[in-house]
Amino acid sequence: MMRASFLPRRSPLLLLAAALVALAAFVAPGAQPAQAQTTTVWSAELTVAQSILGGNGCLQEVPCSSGLTDDTFTYDNVEYAVARAYIAGGSLSFTLNKALPAGAREALTLHVGSNQFPLADAIYQGLLATWANTGLSWSVGDTVQLSLTE
Repeated sequence: MMRASFLPRRSPLLLLAAALVALAAFVAPGAQPAQAQTTTVWSAELTVAQSILGGNGCLQEVPCSSGLTDDTFTYDNVEYAVARAYIAGGSLSFTLNKALPAGAREALTLHVGSNQFPLADAIYQGLLATWANTGLSWSVGDTVQLSLTE
């Protein structure tokens, strides 16, 4: 009695083709994970002025709106205004006119040029968010691109 076979015994090319197809299943890329979407919540250009706090940037007292191309944004149906964005002693300080909810602090990142500063990593004193030893330095008259992304 003969055994049934779907491949002829003397067909090494068919065996090789089957092996290559099986190998391709292991090597070929499968479904790729989705990339996280980044949404820009606020973006502005800052023209650096001398801060009355001894650093360079902008403060509400200057006012900050005079140094920023846009100083307001809406997040979760609440309007915020940027009150401070300045560098002093290598530390970056950023303040809004009202507190962000904890979830927003976890979700948002401040971008300063090509540098990223997650709000979750900041040290907070009331409304003031500070990142120490950033390596950033601004001079009066510099223009700096700022943005908040989610």
